[in-house]
Amino acid sequence: MYTIIYLHPEMLKIPKLPYNLFGLTAVALLIVGVFASLTLLKSEQNVIPEASDIDPTDTSYDLGVLVVKYFPLTSNGLSIDILVTGDVGEPYDIIRQKTIDITRNLKDSLEKSTRYLGYKNPSAPSSLRYTIVDTKEYTQKVPIKTRGERVTYPDYNKIMSDNNICDYVDNKNVREVWLWAYQGPNIPETGQPYLGINESKMSGPFGDISNSWRFNDMPVCSKTYRVYTLNYGRGTAEAIESWGHQLEAEMDEIDRDLFRGKFQGPYYPLTQEVPGRCGSVHNPPNARSEYDRDNKTPNTSDCLDWDPDGLGQLSQISCANWGCDGTGDADNAHLNAQIWVLQNMPGRQNTKYYQGRKLRNWWDVHGDFDAVMGSNKSFFLTSQPTASPSPTKKPPPVTNPSPSPTPVTSPQPTPWPVSISGDLDADGDLDIFDYNVLVSHFGKRKPSGVTPADIDKDNDVDIFDYNLFVGYYLCRNGC
Repeated sequence: MYTIIYLHPEMLKIPKLPYNLFGLTAVALLIVGVFASLTLLKSEQNVIPEASDIDPTDTSYDLGVLVVKYFPLTSNGLSIDILVTGDVGEPYDIIRQKTIDITRNLKDSLEKSTRYLGYKNPSAPSSLRYTIVDTKEYTQKVPIKTRGERVTYPDYNKIMSDNNICDYVDNKNVREVWLWAYQGPNIPETGQPYLGINESKMSGPFGDISNSWRFNDMPVCSKTYRVYTLNYGRGTAEAIESWGHQLEAEMDEIDRDLFRGKFQGPYYPLTQEVPGRCGSVHNPPNARSEYDRDNKTPNTSDCLDWDPDGLGQLSQISCANWGCDGTGDADNAHLNAQIWVLQNMPGRQNTKYYQGRKLRNWWDVHGDFDAVMGSNKSFFLTSQPTASPSPTKKPPPVTNPSPSPTPVTSPQPTPWPVSISGDLDADGDLDIFDYNVLVSHFGKRKPSGVTPADIDKDNDVDIFDYNLFVGYYLCRNGC
């Protein structure tokens, strides 16, 4: 058996040498080097494909959803009881159908949101795929349990327990619960909303990392799940906003500076007269104020050429990029802007680097939260060695969910590392001889101790080191 090594096509573009003894000698050495590399691999079992054949960012996840609905009805059973909801009193069959429609729209919108650069490539694959596993409906008001001053706080523990949440999470791949309810205005006598919801909550091995008060008051299953309380008095845009704030909480837990500071960027770039980045749940790159998603005035942004190491090429961004004028629940500026922002987040088959390290598919965080938290808590394909987090450690509570946004300054370029990544023979360049070092130390031939071929510093030399080397080689003259 032979191990097959594929030279990346770019590595075969050898510059022409003068027709003299030095040139002939160099060519001969190059040929000998390649064949020597292949000879070293004789009798090995592994086959190393081209980097393009194995893309570690090309990950995707199937997530199950449990839908739970509460409809408090009037005494005749025909309408929603506005005395309970505070602002919803339409006929029961209309509101029930509305939850069906928005559930479908939300599923479609989330899958669309995870298509990397899907606005220019509609056939881009989704990183997240959703399946509605089960739907439970109750013609009653939401169970509540007073918690301090929050006299209308939903009894999330009872709701989840009554619906056997851990059976769904542990055995049926449910990772999200979409809880349809209401909120209403504040009750004059108490100053509390009719239902004092949390937009999102989380429970699992790593605690409650969510856009909530983080009471950590739901059943703990063997895997992480989230609960979104959705308001059937609103629409799909508001539902995906609640979902988006949960995503922001998860991303903050991984690397707030890279996510908030470098990807989302300033909150009101047009007002601040600074370039935008890619924007946030509330504010696109041309925002003047909160929720300015239908703003037709353009602002400069590098989102179409986002570069975390510094500003990429700037272009004019406005609601024309995502659609200003739609009026339907599944097509309007407020929904479209949020989808557009999320489609720019590094996803499947992205080619982004930061400080010389390749970015992973950031949807790994939501799609496989426990694995990311437990083994590689970073936005990179490989992380620097760190202590493993304890699954039982709870994050500190936040004092105010959905904090008021604070403007941030436009990120400044970060210089590239001085050392040459991939220069395995330490001669100041990247060439076939560095490649030979990688091959000669590959797999079982790795020498004991430290080797420069272990590029990702995980104590072995494998396909991931090969992919890193190819990336460094292609960018040896700049990317």
